[in-house]
Amino acid sequence: MTTRRKTKLHHCTLASVPRRLKKKYPENRHDFPILRRALLLLHQLHNNSTSTQQPTMPSRILLQDGGHDARHRPSLSLSRRLKHFTWSWFECTMSTGALATLLGQQPFSFTGLKTIGKVFFILDLVLFLTFCGLIAFRFARYPGSLTRSLHHPHESFFFGTFWVSIALILYCIQLYGVPSTGPWLVKALEVCFWGYSGLVLLVAVFQYHIIFDLEKLPVFEAMPAWILPVYPFLVLGPLAAVLEYSQPQTSALPIMLGGLCFQGLGWSIALIMYTIYVTRLINSELPEPSKRPAMFVAVGPSDLKS
Repeated sequence: MTTRRKTKLHHCTLASVPRRLKKKYPENRHDFPILRRALLLLHQLHNNSTSTQQPTMPSRILLQDGGHDARHRPSLSLSRRLKHFTWSWFECTMSTGALATLLGQQPFSFTGLKTIGKVFFILDLVLFLTFCGLIAFRFARYPGSLTRSLHHPHESFFFGTFWVSIALILYCIQLYGVPSTGPWLVKALEVCFWGYSGLVLLVAVFQYHIIFDLEKLPVFEAMPAWILPVYPFLVLGPLAAVLEYSQPQTSALPIMLGGLCFQGLGWSIALIMYTIYVTRLINSELPEPSKRPAMFVAVGPSDLKS
């Protein structure tokens, strides 16, 4: 019996070893962090002693970040990187457009300040068109990514930043374009205002329908980004206020009333989301470090309302 048991133990193969042991005791000696650091130190001492000698292949491998084998690390192409280009990038065009609007409405302005505002407006247009091209490439290159982006529990809310960027572009066109063009641009902005209002209303209904019907988001994960689907409504109020100055009286009054109604609708929903978000902060902990920058979204609705 003893001989048979020894024979069985002797003929044990690697397949019979549990996976836990395989992970704990890797076959490659470079997977041990202590041994890897020791080898790295020895190679550094050897390189210091030889001034002109080039490091060997194992030395170059060990000098990589973290000691990983660079030969087995695949380099990502541009198309693979664009797979992770999300809607949140349009926050950049939001901030650039907002800066252009502020520079164009200063009470004590001068020609140089107007020029700086126009530069930021052109930069905003270039960034917006670039981001649209990049995210369109992502959706065309990876089929189904558009649907997944609108159903993602975090990325889908930032779809509203795309529409806010469009509203700020219309705002800048009114500031910098109307004084230099004819009445045709005034009429075009009126049409764009009502068309934009209808589109953002459909987008808000569509997004919240997906959230209410197809997704289940726990309250302890509430974020201010939940306001973003109605964020374009909050921008419609200031947009209507700046458009009515150049519109004829028959068009200015409906634009003003429409802007007030849409902004009131956006503020009502934002106030409800504020309640959910504050409840989450009281009953739970802070968001993950990667999501904490999105907490500044809570400042926007109150700012636009004032």
